[in-house]
Amino acid sequence: MAGNSWFNHNECLQSCALSGAAAMAAGITDAYIVANGPTWCYYYAMKVTDRPGLNLGQRFLCTYPSNGAIVFGTEKEVLHTLADLAKMPKAPGLVLVENSCAFSLIGDDLPSIVSESDLTCPILTMDSGGTLGDFWAGYRKSLLDLLKIVDLQNNQTIVKDKENNHGNDTGENTASFSVNFIGCSVTYYNELDDLAELERLLKLVGIEVNLVLAVDHSMEDLKRLSKADLNVVIHPELGHEAAEWLTKSLGMSYIEPLLPYGLEGTLAWIHEILAALMPDEVPADKLALIESLIQSEKARQFERTKDIQRLCGEPWFDTVVISAPSSVVQGMERAFNNEWLDAGQFTYVIHDDSKNKPDYYAYVQGHDWQDALQIGENRLLLGSDQERRLCIPDKNVVFQTISNPVPPEVVLSERPFMGINGHRNMQAIIWNLYIQSLENS
Repeated sequence: MAGNSWFNHNECLQSCALSGAAAMAAGITDAYIVANGPTWCYYYAMKVTDRPGLNLGQRFLCTYPSNGAIVFGTEKEVLHTLADLAKMPKAPGLVLVENSCAFSLIGDDLPSIVSESDLTCPILTMDSGGTLGDFWAGYRKSLLDLLKIVDLQNNQTIVKDKENNHGNDTGENTASFSVNFIGCSVTYYNELDDLAELERLLKLVGIEVNLVLAVDHSMEDLKRLSKADLNVVIHPELGHEAAEWLTKSLGMSYIEPLLPYGLEGTLAWIHEILAALMPDEVPADKLALIESLIQSEKARQFERTKDIQRLCGEPWFDTVVISAPSSVVQGMERAFNNEWLDAGQFTYVIHDDSKNKPDYYAYVQGHDWQDALQIGENRLLLGSDQERRLCIPDKNVVFQTISNPVPPEVVLSERPFMGINGHRNMQAIIWNLYIQSLENS
């Protein structure tokens, strides 16, 4: 990494479990993170994790261990850092203390060390770094460990028989069910805008989102997790194990629908949630409402693109490469094949360690997928800054960010990629990239 700037390092693609665990805790508003390791590990994890509005400059700390700590241990440095947190006017809701690789290897006993702290809040300890795995391994383990230290049993409610009320006497659409979103991360690209769109769509059909786990809530809010009727896993590479544990421990059912990219994907996503909540009969009026919105969106799109279609035809690329976390790739694959555009060849690359489809490339398996970037005269790349740098200065390739790490950019408006509004945004992006490719050629 020597000589690389902060803007072009590989972030999630090569970051370790320390960064992934920090990313999980970053979404809990009153959680503090303590990296017990060298300054470089701390700054690297901070860069991977930090996003506007998270206030990690105050919530993400380092123990700054001395040179002798690699031999004699870090008890002094860890307790000193925790003592500073104990003096804060408002007590933390959670403190995550992570050993980096070096101190995991020498066996620094974090649970014993933190037991001597004056902090009264829950303290989560982890041996992380590369000894545990990559970003996703760290996120999964820290989320599972967090759930195990929270008393969720006492907050379970008896779910009464619910009438399938699609409205009350006044005609209002009242929510009769609620769901949790599991496996979300404030560090995923465009995540907050996408989640807001998904909540909006569910509210239209009378379903409330009870909690988005590890995104913009306090530790106290976490206690209401068990009150939902269903857990919806958004990104299985982050949340599958947590959803499984909640099923075994609390009897909470879960589903893992493909992400709702495109209009057909959006309808299928909502239908799968409704079917899980009301297996006897999916309410036709709720689906009819979404179908009506979809038809209106199709008519709007046709009206606004018919002139450019006459001039340029339908969007077409010789090669399309989609590179992102596995859940994003799978959802976008369906949308591209069914709705978004035609291409001579599609190539799919996943960043995480999930078991991928046979025709998917994965970063953990090498970079043979790069050969696809050389095929065709006009090529579309949707991915991260990692892939974008491989294309520069190839003028035959047009690019759109869909995953981290991101090139320098400022996005001031809400711009989901999922759901109905997300379909609109992606169609505009694809059309503009297609026009750009024609100009380049």
